Amino acid sequence: MASFVAYRHDPERAVAVAAHGVTASGDLVLALLGDSAPCPTHGSLDVRVDIHREATEAQVRILSASAHMLATLTWLSPTDVAGALATGALPEAVAVVAQVPGAALAVVTGDRLVLHDGSGVTPLDYAEVAAETSVPVYPGAAGELEAHEAVVSLPEGTLFDVFSAVTRGALPGAVLSERAVTPTCAVSIGAVYIVDVDGHGLTLMHVGTPATSVVFAAFTEPALDAATLRVRLAGLLPSTRS
Repeated sequence: MASFVAYRHDPERAVAVAAHGVTASGDLVLALLGDSAPCPTHGSLDVRVDIHREATEAQVRILSASAHMLATLTWLSPTDVAGALATGALPEAVAVVAQVPGAALAVVTGDRLVLHDGSGVTPLDYAEVAAETSVPVYPGAAGELEAHEAVVSLPEGTLFDVFSAVTRGALPGAVLSERAVTPTCAVSIGAVYIVDVDGHGLTLMHVGTPATSVVFAAFTEPALDAATLRVRLAGLLPSTRS
């Protein structure tokens, strides 16, 4: 999910974005429903863009990563929007919103962004990030739930075994963070939650006392689709018992 603050126009208001994505040419585009725009939808604005990624974990709400960028937002004219739709230049989710009556589209341009994730804070060059988005990766937005379900279907206790194996060096990966956090819900103590699943491995969070830890368990080879993901997951099991 994404939002932006037009900090010179209305610094106290975060405007929710209905859809966002990166075009094939590397442009970050935002789609808003007409009544959510903070001002007339023409010209340009100085904005702070915030993009948040939440885990697909159903039991709890986990913010797995966020990106933030100071940028210039430029509204697209109806003619420009029609042209982008006609040429198929827009990401699918953005194109769907763009066809809603009264919707507004904007292009965001900026040089740098800051990524917050389990490993800390990382400044990145936007052009490099945009170039990476042009390379298809698994699972992508369409396959996130399928990938999550593949992990959930592992035998009971497997996630803790994977977490433990990473922390003691029996599985490739890394401890991304370990923080002294007092759980607000007693039933979550000892639980292991799925923060992220991708073609390279699993990111897991263990809620413990006195610390909550996040680890990344790496696959020996990338998973390119659902079938190979299941194979990579099965490959983790022998290592958890060593």
